[in-house]
Amino acid sequence: MLSRGSIAGWTPIAVLVAALAAVLLLASGSASADSSISSKRAQAEAIIAKVQQLQSGVEQASNAYAGATAQLQRINGDLHTNTLNLVAAKRSLRIAQNAVAARLRDMYVNGNRDSTLEVLLGASSLDDIITRLDAMSRVSNQDRAAERRSIESSLAEQQQLFWWVYVEMVLLKGS
Repeated sequence: MLSRGSIAGWTPIAVLVAALAAVLLLASGSASADSSISSKRAQAEAIIAKVQQLQSGVEQASNAYAGATAQLQRINGDLHTNTLNLVAAKRSLRIAQNAVAARLRDMYVNGNRDSTLEVLLGASSLDDIITRLDAMSRVSNQDRAAERRSIESSLAEQQQLFWWVYVEMVLLKGS
């Protein structure tokens, strides 16, 4: 039985065709004219050429099939990896959302200790007010920058995952 991608099954056919051509040549007899022998020889060569052409086509089809199979395996592997990345991204998003919620809850329960009014009333000098306001501004800017980086990172991960899923869907539809 022939296996997929194998061209070894064509070899017996080529031998059979060559034997058939030889039998045809012998059957015509040695008494036949040289033109008859040349005619039979030409027919045999044409048959052999056709068999070789068919073998070449089978080999090309086999190679194309092997390439498509390998590509499908790569796509399936990428899909699996992207699925795992999506799960991890969702988990990270959930953790980040919980952290932000906890911080907001803490700020609500304990109050915003770095309020401008507390800074002004708690300062002992003008220099102390400026130092405290500067520190409060830096902490606030760092908080906003951290939140922005977290959101941008999460968004970039999600966009990348959606892009890979889209590309793989297009590739699978094209196959």
